[in-house]
Amino acid sequence: MFEMLLNADMQAAALNVLIWTTAALCAGRWPVERSRRRGRARAVTLLALVGIGMLVVLMRITTVTLMGRESWLFAVDRVAVALPALAVPAAAALVGTLPRLVAWVRRPSLETRIAAFAPTAVVPLQTAALGALVGLWTALFTVLAPPLLGPALLIHSAVVLFAALAWFCQTRRWLAARSRPRRRASRPVRALRAVAAVTAVAVAGTATVNLAAASSKLPDSMSMAPADGAAGGHHGGGSPPPRAARPP
Repeated sequence: MFEMLLNADMQAAALNVLIWTTAALCAGRWPVERSRRRGRARAVTLLALVGIGMLVVLMRITTVTLMGRESWLFAVDRVAVALPALAVPAAAALVGTLPRLVAWVRRPSLETRIAAFAPTAVVPLQTAALGALVGLWTALFTVLAPPLLGPALLIHSAVVLFAALAWFCQTRRWLAARSRPRRRASRPVRALRAVAAVTAVAVAGTATVNLAAASSKLPDSMSMAPADGAAGGHHGGGSPPPRAARPP
């Protein structure tokens, strides 16, 4: 039962990385003038990515909760490190990102797209992508044993620092987009960008799934040999005990 929960948790962690990274990349693209139909299609796509991301976050919370029911030691590192780094920016996306995306869907225009390009809307997605990566790292490559105060503070401080830097950078980009919107790129350039993005997402998703499968695979065989010297007197592998000398 625990092995099944562990595999489900790793898959949920990998899906979080894939969905939130894709949403962050799409939301962080520079606003350009589009037709009303294409603008709405792009807004609906990004809104769907964020909605799927919320569902995958709930999936991760469910798997961690079920693992905690098996034993608290199985889930303590995920509760202390992985879930806060992912759930907090996801909750911020509910407040800061979703309303702007809904407004963009209802009134697709350059103005609503620039509003969805604000740091309040983009930075939560970028931070959620980093939090998902932290969760995947915790699930695949390391197990943080309690007490977790030191490692948890270090990881959460790094996430907060990243969010602050992302906010600063996105604010500058947003102000620049408001003052001088760029023209839409040519069709060949857009096609190359689309191919590169799809290839990057496919490679990242495949590598993530392979890592999750490799880390959760049990060994094909296990050695049943006893420790060194443990069976020397029983199977002839060790020296027999010395005999006591006979009295003269």
